[in-house]
Amino acid sequence: MTSSLDEALRLLNKWKAESTLLMVGASGPSPDTPRTFSFSFVGTVTEVSDRRLEIRGESVCSFRAGISGAGFEYSEPSDRRLDLSVRERDEADRVVSAALAVLWPDGYSCLLTVLREGLTFVRD
Repeated sequence: MTSSLDEALRLLNKWKAESTLLMVGASGPSPDTPRTFSFSFVGTVTEVSDRRLEIRGESVCSFRAGISGAGFEYSEPSDRRLDLSVRERDEADRVVSAALAVLWPDGYSCLLTVLREGLTFVRD
């Protein structure tokens, strides 16, 4: 579901206030482009404004990006518009409560996934 900047800011500020644990994944723009990249880590929102978003990880990881001009898409595993099998939907619902995609016009993207409480992750 497409979200406005104001809706995204309200959600990000809520996640910041609640110290919501997020899985952050970012990439862009395409594997065939020399400037492409991809990474992920777990962290919390530490700064949010209509211009910038910052998320810090449990160790030295952090993500900071300008969000003016970006698009936003909010989703939950229960959303029937998502193209998921019953098995995929059940698995996603077990691990994830919501997600917010940040999409920049030049093809870069970031997916902020809210993890269910009580989950543990094995670090590589």
